[in-house]
Amino acid sequence: MEKTFRWGGKYHYDLNVRDTLYTELNVFENFDPKIPEKSKENSFVILGNIQPSLQLSVINQLKGNNFIVCDTMNLWIDIALDDLKKY
Repeated sequence: MEKTFRWGGKYHYDLNVRDTLYTELNVFENFDPKIPEKSKENSFVILGNIQPSLQLSVINQLKGNNFIVCDTMNLWIDIALDDLKKY
């Protein structure tokens, strides 16, 4: 069994300020999400914190008018900003 994604950090008194201590992609390194046909027309979609290219892959598999919420983190902003801007 593979390890799941892990992130560790330290928050400061001001909760808007934090330090990333480690990020371990683990299973996300080779993840290729395939959306089941019956789920492609869901009205509401919440995408967790995964690589922006994977989020976009999921979005491109959806049909219809979806309300989509995407989570991200400083790692993706720092190393994949161009992918984030594609939505």
